[in-house]
Amino acid sequence: MFTVLRVDFSHKIKDDPKPEEAGIIIVNAMIYRETDTLTLTTSSSADELISDDGNECQIKMDLINILKVAGLSDYDTAHMMYHFIPHVAEIMSSPSEGYSPGSALEVSWCLLLLDVSHIEAAVKVSLDYEIKQDPEPKDSGGTIRVNAVIKNENDILTFTTLTFVNEFLNQDFCLVDWCNFMKEAGISDQNIPVVIYHILYVIKITSSASNGHSPGCALQVSLYLFPHDETDIEEAVQVSFDETTNFCLGPVSKLVVKSLTRKIYDKINYTGERCTICLEEFNAGGILVALPCGHDFDDECAVKWFETNHFCPLCRYELPREEDQ
Repeated sequence: MFTVLRVDFSHKIKDDPKPEEAGIIIVNAMIYRETDTLTLTTSSSADELISDDGNECQIKMDLINILKVAGLSDYDTAHMMYHFIPHVAEIMSSPSEGYSPGSALEVSWCLLLLDVSHIEAAVKVSLDYEIKQDPEPKDSGGTIRVNAVIKNENDILTFTTLTFVNEFLNQDFCLVDWCNFMKEAGISDQNIPVVIYHILYVIKITSSASNGHSPGCALQVSLYLFPHDETDIEEAVQVSFDETTNFCLGPVSKLVVKSLTRKIYDKINYTGERCTICLEEFNAGGILVALPCGHDFDDECAVKWFETNHFCPLCRYELPREEDQ
């Protein structure tokens, strides 16, 4: 399972787009993992994306799919979408951004992921919980009490927090004291979300009637943390991010795109292959673009991708940019 270590957004607004692009939002998602990169370009009506009833919005469906393919849990996937959609809504509603209903909006979304098991090597997490069917007055029904004990090299620190389960799940409470406590104990910024994820996971599975939990119950979670030396992991994470994001965006030269090798996909000899831009399987008889690095993509997807990016979506092999010609 993977966890998100860093998220970056960037965007540009086209004030005079093509007629078919007016009111459209295009999302370029790049998800960097330790061994590979997942990419996606998708689009839909901007109004559909920010609408509460836009569950069938193409962007939402595509982004949720690629986040799950990347190895994020259902909770983390929902959390990413929870932050992404308001970010887009803020751009559209801010007068300083210059967006209007006739504009076209292009958003780039970059995520850096790391295998949770690698992070857990730096901070051992031990959890236990108890469901109290007949809680004491101090632990009224529907609450969660987290008793945390953190043992570092020189000291033992303790912390207790009490809140309602639904508030904890929706994160409608202040995490400042909780995060400051973990930082004081030597837990890094990268590992704090992992610790919180463990707590949220326990709450999620114990807030089900099948586990003996009901609205009148109180939940008590005991958390034990044993931090280790995290310097090497933090340095590796930063180097990984620097290496994967140290590039300049820009469209590929139109002449280069036209000159790329095209071929017909033969499903008889090559089965199960898919385009990593749209995540759909290649169609028999479909036209593929073959890049010099050896990676193939749907012709239509590749042409669209190279309108804003000049590197291979899989290995970041660089093609000549329009501005370099």
